[in-house]
Order: sequence, then C-alpha cells, then structure tokens
Amino acid sequence: MNTRINIFLIPILLLAVIMACTEEFVGPQLNADFTQTRLLIAKGDTIIFGDRSGGKPDEYRWLFEGGSPAISEDRRIVVSYEDTGSFDVTLIVKKDGVTDSIVRENWVRVFENTLEADFSADSTDIPVGTEIQFTDESMGDVRSWLWNFELGDPISSTDQSPRVFYSQPGSYDVTLSVNGFLGSDSVQKNNYINVYGPITANFKANTTVVRANEPIQFTDASTGSPTAWEWLFRKGNELQMSNDPNPLTGFGETGYWRVILTAANPIFQDTKFSEVEFITVHEPLVASISGMENIPVNEGAQLQGNYEGWPAPTSWSWTFENASPRVSSEQNPLPVWSTTGTFNVRLTVDNGITASTAERDIVVYIPLQADLLMEERLTSTYDLPAQFSSAFRPELNFKLVTSGTPEPITYRWTLTHEGTGVSKIVETTDNKLLASLLNNPEADILLTTGLGVYSLSVEANTAVPNSFARQVCSPCFEYF
Repeated sequence: MNTRINIFLIPILLLAVIMACTEEFVGPQLNADFTQTRLLIAKGDTIIFGDRSGGKPDEYRWLFEGGSPAISEDRRIVVSYEDTGSFDVTLIVKKDGVTDSIVRENWVRVFENTLEADFSADSTDIPVGTEIQFTDESMGDVRSWLWNFELGDPISSTDQSPRVFYSQPGSYDVTLSVNGFLGSDSVQKNNYINVYGPITANFKANTTVVRANEPIQFTDASTGSPTAWEWLFRKGNELQMSNDPNPLTGFGETGYWRVILTAANPIFQDTKFSEVEFITVHEPLVASISGMENIPVNEGAQLQGNYEGWPAPTSWSWTFENASPRVSSEQNPLPVWSTTGTFNVRLTVDNGITASTAERDIVVYIPLQADLLMEERLTSTYDLPAQFSSAFRPELNFKLVTSGTPEPITYRWTLTHEGTGVSKIVETTDNKLLASLLNNPEADILLTTGLGVYSLSVEANTAVPNSFARQVCSPCFEYF
C-alpha cells in the first residue's frame, strides 16, 4: 500500500520541531584563558602576556602579583619582574554582562640572574698586524654569544672564543653580550686592546740658546704613540734627566748641552740623539780695554781687548779716533797717533749670541825733555860739575828747563852727599831750587852735611800718568 505525504504538512512539521526546543541559542560560551612567552625568567627580565579566552570578550582586567605593571586592561601586555619568587597571574574577562576569570597560582617563577659576562685576551698590548685570541670567561648557563670588536677583523662574532686581527694602531673597545635560559648580561671593556706601531723618536725645543737657568720647553714629536719617555741632558760629566713627555727645564752650567730622548711603548722603543752642541747656555759678554792710557806721539799704543762671559768672542771690532789704522779686527792692536791730544778708543766684541762695547780715552803727548842749570842768584850759569868755596858761594840756585807736553806741575828734587850718603828730598811746584849752607829760611834745601861732593836729580811730573822728565847730575858740585 502506497503512502503519500501531503505537501501542505511540511511547514507544519518544521514549526513543531522549532517549538519543541526549550533553550534559547546564545552563541559560544565565555571562557577566560591566556598565554605567555615564558614562565621561568631571571630577575629584571620581562614576559609578554596575551588573551586567548573563548567567547570573544570585550573587557579585560589583569592582575600580576609581583609584576610591573601590577594591573592592566589591555588585551596584550609586557610585564617585568624585579624580585625573585613565584607569583600568581589573574585574568578577568567580560562580555554582555557575562564575566569569567582564571587564576593561575605560582604561575611565574623569577630567579636570580646567574649569568655574568666576562672575557680575556691572550694579549692586550700588541704590535700592529697581530691576531688576538679572545676567550669567553662568562659565568652561568650561556647559550649564545655576541662579540663586537672596534676596528677589528672581524668587527663582530657569535663564536664563543673568536680570533681577531688588528691592522691599525690605536686603543679599541671590546664588548661581549651573552644570553641563557634565565637571562642575559653584557660587558664592555674600554680601550682594552692597545695596538702599537713602530716608534720614531723625535723632539722639538722652543729655543736652543739661553742664559743660565733660563727654562726651555721641550716637546715630544715622536711617532708611534709612545707611552714612556726618558730625556737625558748631558754636558761633559754633567747630567740632567726627566721622564715627562714635554719637560720644561733649565741649565745652570754654561756650555754646550746634548739632548737624548728615548721614547717607548710596551712593544717598541727608539732613541734620538741631538748634535753635541744642540743647546747653548751662555753668559752675556762684557767687553773691557786694558793697556796704555797715555802714550808719546808717534809711538804705538799696545792695547788689549778683554771680555767676561761665554762663549768667547768670535769678532773684535776696534775704532781709533785720528789714529793709524782707524779700525782693527785684532784682539790686541797697536794703533799710532801722530798728533797730540785726547782721543776716543772703542771696542765691540761679538760671539754671535751677545755683543758688548767698551770705550776709553787715550792721551797722546810729546815726551818731556829736561836740562838742569845751576845759577848764581839767577844771573850767571855754570857748567856742571862745578867746585865752589864755601866762603864765597854758600848758596846755589838750580833750574830745570823742560820742553814737550804737557807742562810739568810738580818737581821732585833729591840732593845726596856722596861722602855720607845722606839724601834730602823736596818737592816744588816751580822749576827752581835754592840749596844753602847757611841757615836761610827761604832755602829749599839746607846743606847741613857740610863740605864735600854732592849729586842732584830732579823729576818733572805732569798731570798725565807716566809722562815725566828726569835729569841727573852726579857728581854735580863740590864745596871745599
């Protein structure tokens, strides 16, 4: 028997099924849940938390025990932990008035950072063009390394203990960063690697000619980056030293000083020698003139050029007023004057460092000539020697006649009795002398020795030193 369903019954059946449902459809159920990047961290590290709740919540509230921040309403948050321990994490989600939450106790565990980055090198002072072996000496469970080498080759490396080549002189930093399961650490050593090139020692001085104890500034001009200096300043057995790179020093001893500089770094050294007479320590010259001050006309004046100071003069320059020659370059010249008078003499000495000038006057005169006369009361003259009777000639007059320049200003008379050797001396300001056997108060000399033979000498002196005339009469006269 065939059964047929009436097409008009289908809508009625569907409606009955729907009405049979007693629960209202509300979509997926709200279910709080979250994820994190890690659960075990070192103190000071961070964790990224993210929502993965079911039901598509539209409000979030996080609670992070021991974390920073402690509260957040973001769907995704980065949290740092500065204290060690185990900490809860809570997430509360909400949608359309429905709330759900999840609390995970002791979920995050924070430990002390046991990583400590450190390293060493087989040498830190090397010549240029040398390779260095670096060795990782980090503490802790290190899983990766990152090296940075300033101007090294390679400039960076992820090897645990790399080898690095340095081709340029200088001081360079090295940095090592390490990472492990519980954290990371890094260390930078500044100017750790010192690469040295060969040294060429050299220096400069702001002057090379000074007076005693006058300071000189020496400056190191060496190439190759020296780190130590030894300066030696030598004059014969005299020695001065300095370890300053740029010493300021003076020298107490006059003379020539040599400079020796040794410049060094931990790898290389070199020495620079100056000329033996590099530094001249001088004493300024002071010129002077000695020798004849008064000379006869047409006679050579022997003059001497003198000096004090050091070094000795290398040139002597004389000028002579009205003399022949007028100039001279000898140290001890012999000029001649053909006219009388007072003339200037000038000397300049020079050693190439200092110069000095001295002057003096020279008096040129005509030598005196003298003639001694004996007169009887200035009316008659007698040839000498002469004999007289004491009864008839008890007094005698003497006169000294001179010629030349300058005029005498004093006369020194010496009358000697040859029998007894007794002398009498008198000085006068004129050229006459009265000798008397009588007790005449006007007499210049009293002949108290009596009868006998007498000698007489007279010296006429001028205002010019060493310009005089002398006349001697011996025997001169006799009384009987």
